[in-house]
Amino acid sequence: MFGIPPGQRSIVSGGVEAEMKQIIANFNAMLARHKLKIQDVISCTASVTNPEFAAAVTNVWTDNMSADIYPPLITVVPKLARGAAVALTFRMYKPCA
Repeated sequence: MFGIPPGQRSIVSGGVEAEMKQIIANFNAMLARHKLKIQDVISCTASVTNPEFAAAVTNVWTDNMSADIYPPLITVVPKLARGAAVALTFRMYKPCA
């Protein structure tokens, strides 16, 4: 998941913090759209293009996400699509009723 505002094609401006906040907003909207809960998240991986971004990712996560899920595992990658500085991959599990 990237920090692209709904209806747009480009990464939000403002750096890693702005990208993270947009990703979290996109994620929360996706949860609501699919009637999922934050407790359905079993893991999250953050890919960053610079190891110095790890602290910002952790800080924005801590300030904006539920304490019910662990902070993301952070990996450093050489490049992300669309010039993003950060991308999050969520793994979800919800048993069928």
